[in-house]
Amino acid sequence: MTWSNWRRLGPAEGGTTVLAVDFGPGRAAAGFGELAPRLTGDWTLWEPRTFTTGSDAGIAGNDDPRKLARDWASYATAQGAGVAAVAGYCSGSALACALADALQEQGLPRPLLVVFDPDTADAGLIHDYYTAALRSFEGFLPDAGLERARDLGRQALSAAAGAGPDGLTALARVLGAEYERVAAEACRAAGMGPEYGRQLSERLITFLGYLATTGRVENSVPVRAASRGPVEVIVSRQQTVPARFGTATHAFDVSRALLLDDQAVADTVTALLEREAVR
Repeated sequence: MTWSNWRRLGPAEGGTTVLAVDFGPGRAAAGFGELAPRLTGDWTLWEPRTFTTGSDAGIAGNDDPRKLARDWASYATAQGAGVAAVAGYCSGSALACALADALQEQGLPRPLLVVFDPDTADAGLIHDYYTAALRSFEGFLPDAGLERARDLGRQALSAAAGAGPDGLTALARVLGAEYERVAAEACRAAGMGPEYGRQLSERLITFLGYLATTGRVENSVPVRAASRGPVEVIVSRQQTVPARFGTATHAFDVSRALLLDDQAVADTVTALLEREAVR
């Protein structure tokens, strides 16, 4: 079975469906692409391509998490295959909760919900990623130019305070546009072609949009999802679980970056999926 706009991560082809929500490939921390081959059994993990480098999908058209979850669920329902579980990583855990709700609302049996190091994306987190990305241009641009970008970031963060969910999307747009300007200027100063700057800015714009979308999931969704069906919360070393996600059910002495690339974690997930299959 081939799902357009979804990536098949394995480990089996044509196995029981598990849907995984994360930003996708390309970051330092392990993702579901590392977890999938470590699982054993007849499971096929699918990850949506909604948020991919080179698109602004997280800001343009897919910033409503409820609609996004319903669209994903509708597509899964149309395949005629049941969904055994929905998994989410970090801030994607909130979208995974919304997806589990949407699947049940569309008439599918309630899937197992598994979240890994769940976290909440807010304006402060979006701003932190922006300022961290700016540091890569130190030495390429005058300090005054970078300080201008930091000032704009602080002003945008202040404007987002108290603006509600729409404030996250607006913040991501403003910061993404400013980073794009700075990246282009830095590339010119370094004698690089404009394409390199576009690649840098496209990825950050997409990621900030993803964070804004996950942050717009209503605070009640994770708690409501946990009350409606089985949920497992798997955490790495010293990870604090936000109250909205409940409490950890499985903890591993492994770094956050390697949580999804650990065999003991994968064995636990396999056991949870096998238990759910006979529930």
